[in-house]
Amino acid sequence: YLAGFLAAFPGVLFAIVTGLVWGRRREAATAIALVASLVYPLLVGGDFMCFGRFVLPALPLAALLFAGWLASLEERGSAFPASATAAVVALGLLPAYDLHAAPRALRAPLTVRHNAPVFRSEFGQWKAMKDNAARWEVLGKALKQHTRPEATIVTGGIGAVGYFSERFLYDQNGLITREVALGPLATDRRSPGHDKAVPPEFFLKDNPTFLRVELRHLSQPPPQGVVESGPGRDLVRALDPKDGFPEGYVLIGYRPR
Repeated sequence: YLAGFLAAFPGVLFAIVTGLVWGRRREAATAIALVASLVYPLLVGGDFMCFGRFVLPALPLAALLFAGWLASLEERGSAFPASATAAVVALGLLPAYDLHAAPRALRAPLTVRHNAPVFRSEFGQWKAMKDNAARWEVLGKALKQHTRPEATIVTGGIGAVGYFSERFLYDQNGLITREVALGPLATDRRSPGHDKAVPPEFFLKDNPTFLRVELRHLSQPPPQGVVESGPGRDLVRALDPKDGFPEGYVLIGYRPR
């Protein structure tokens, strides 16, 4: 996680190294705090989100040490600080536009996002998270409109779905479901925060109203196994654009068999 972040942001690595190696000795306390803040993601394993948020506490400390090194150069009459500052700032901005100083061949092996089907840059992960949040918001609002208040739902993305649906959720990833959080770690490689995920069937004993929910566009092939008639039929509702939903989507809720 840490190596992947520094490969995506080599300017931060430059600032850390120069600040720690050549920074002023009177800033030793800041250096110790910086090292401690970098140890933290090593201990907890980071997470799957974009732009290395677990490294964020280290950035102000790195900036202070880097500034101290630049100040010491200026005191000696060096003209290097201005160009070094510009380079670090530019390298920090590049990933926001999906541009990188380090090649993909270096960054890809360092990814911890093992749940993604292909390697994603920091920008790519940001876009995927942004799209997921928008989709889960629609799903949550659709569930609120088309399910009873007492409905219980099994899902893996609990944030926007739970917030907008106001329904009781069984969390497959264990953030709000204690028995999943206390379960064993997965034996295969998974993204941090997804290493205790359970299948929807784990919650059959709790008799949830819906074992799985999804949005499906009308242009997609019909889902397999949907029962639209008879006792215990699944929920199938077309979303009306007049209610603020995107055009051509259907809400499907799969009931336990």
